[in-house]
Amino acid sequence: MKIKALLIILVALIVIFGISKFYDNKKGESTMLTDLVDVDTSEITAIYFYPKEFDKKEIKLFKENNKWNLSYDDKVVAADENSINSILVQIDGLKPKRLVANSKDKWEKYEVTDSLGIVVKIESNGNLVSNLVIGKFDYNQNTRAGTSYVRLKDDKKVYLTDGFVSMAFNRSPDTYRNRSLINADSKDWTRISFNYPADSSFVLTKNNDSWIIDGVQVDSMATANYINSLSRLGGNGFVDEDLNTSISQPDYTITIEGNNLNPITLDAYNAAALNDIVIVSSQNKDSKFSGNAGKIFERIFVGKQKFVAAK
Repeated sequence: MKIKALLIILVALIVIFGISKFYDNKKGESTMLTDLVDVDTSEITAIYFYPKEFDKKEIKLFKENNKWNLSYDDKVVAADENSINSILVQIDGLKPKRLVANSKDKWEKYEVTDSLGIVVKIESNGNLVSNLVIGKFDYNQNTRAGTSYVRLKDDKKVYLTDGFVSMAFNRSPDTYRNRSLINADSKDWTRISFNYPADSSFVLTKNNDSWIIDGVQVDSMATANYINSLSRLGGNGFVDEDLNTSISQPDYTITIEGNNLNPITLDAYNAAALNDIVIVSSQNKDSKFSGNAGKIFERIFVGKQKFVAAK
C-alpha cells in the first residue's frame, strides 16, 4: 500500500514538473524579443560604433539637415549614402533567430564582451534607443548566408541573428566616406570645357547627337566611354592634409554644362609637398582626392588627342 502511494506521488510530481516546464517554455517564447532595435530606421539620427578595424576608436554617423555626415579623429566629412543605406538595412534586419546563451559565461564564446565585440549605440533625435554589442560573425558557404551574434548592452542574453551586421560595423572610417566626385546624368550634358596650362585648353561641344571639337566631329566611341566614366566618377584616395597655404588657383579645371544642370567643376591642384595632384569636385566640396590614386588624374584630365578619330 505504501509503495502504491509513493508511486502515485512520484507520477504526480513528474506531471507537475512537466506542466511547469511546458509553461516556462511557453513563457520564454512569449517574452522572446521580436526586434533587437525597436525603432523605425527613418527615425534614426545618429549611430556611434567602435570597430576593431579602427582600434576601437569612435566613429559617428549623424544626420544633419537630411544629410548624413561622418565624424572620426576630430574630422567631420560627408558620408556615403550607399554605405548608410546598407547599415540601416542591417539594423532593420536585426531580429533574433534564436536565443543561444542566457548567462555571462558564454559571452567570450560568441565574442559579445565589450573588448571582443563592437559596441553600437543608436540615437533618435538625441535619445538613446538602442545599445548593442555585435559579436562573432559566421558565414555558410553552401547557403551564402551570414549570421551574427548580438547582445543588448544591459542584458546577459545572446541572440543569433541573420545578416552581415558584424561586417557592416567593423570597417575603417574611409569606408563610410562619400567617394563621389561626379554623379550626374550625362544625357543632359552639352559642353565640357578643359581649361589647362599654356595653350592646351579645348572645348568638347554637343551638336545634335554628335560631339565636336573646333567644329570637327570626334571619335564617338572614345567620347562615349570617357563621358560615361566621368558621369559616375569616384575617387580612390582621400587627402586630408591642410593645403590651403600651398595651393590656391587650380592648375587644371574641367567644367561640365548642360540642360537643366548646374555647372559641375573638377579642379586639380599640383601639390608638390605631397608629390601628388589634388582633385576637388563642386559636387563634393568637403573632400579632396588624390590624383595619383588609381591614376584618376591621368584618366580624367585628358588631352584633345583622346577624342580624335583614328584615321
